[in-house]
Amino acid sequence: MKYIRMAGILLILTLLCAPAVLSQSCDWTGSWSTSYGQMELQQSGITVTGTYTWDQGRIQGSVFGNRLVGTWSESPSYSPTADAGDFEFTLSDDCNSFSGRWRYGSSGEWRTDWPGTREAPACESTVAPKCPIGTLGAPMLRNPQIPSGSLCRGACGSDCPGSCTPRPDMTICIPDSTGKCYFNCTYTGVTECGSHLACREHDDCYDQCATEEGETDILGPCHGRCDDNCTRDYGYLSCGRWALGYGPYDRMLTFSNPPTLTGPFPGPCSTGQIQGDVIPSSEEESAV
Repeated sequence: MKYIRMAGILLILTLLCAPAVLSQSCDWTGSWSTSYGQMELQQSGITVTGTYTWDQGRIQGSVFGNRLVGTWSESPSYSPTADAGDFEFTLSDDCNSFSGRWRYGSSGEWRTDWPGTREAPACESTVAPKCPIGTLGAPMLRNPQIPSGSLCRGACGSDCPGSCTPRPDMTICIPDSTGKCYFNCTYTGVTECGSHLACREHDDCYDQCATEEGETDILGPCHGRCDDNCTRDYGYLSCGRWALGYGPYDRMLTFSNPPTLTGPFPGPCSTGQIQGDVIPSSEEESAV
């Protein structure tokens, strides 16, 4: 039993003294501005290869936690000790810079003058998306520019009634197809209005009168049939309340002015920011 206890103690000491393997979710792939020129790195698994501009340099190494360890080599011979040696880069917590040291060969004195900073990806060639309207959490248009000229379609009440509540401007982040750049769609004049199926059906009916029959007078026969449908299905009292913008509601609808698209900006969408899906610029439906 004494030997078993001693073996257990030795096992615990071994585990405690073992080197910790640091987790690192960042990738070394990308362009870096370093003290020895522009560096291009490509990571595959734990292996990293690359080049840098100083003397047509080359890099080859392996990832260990937040460290990249390997060898550098330069023209003309690409051989130690004059033109090759060891290096070690240590990545920062935000993965956007590293501190670096290097030496000639594998036994020379370490030098600590090889820092690097990640360069933002170029976004100039990114295709601009369409800002979502009524999808992906975006508001609908306050003025949809329809033949009837009506506003806030689907809201209970005439146009955008006084029962609607103003809301702060909102921004939706739209990542590009590469995930390395993004655009912002900003919505101003945001207002939230109560809605009910009866109000949405009534607005659809009114809009059809204007679109299909060319009738824009709400006292016309087509509009009158829309009013009759509401009272028949929901009763005079309920339809009267909805016409004034009052409830009951079954949902809230948000409206805004046409959105403004800005960008592209380097990097991903910020954490916590409202994010939409990538929308191809050729897509016209539900987009502006």
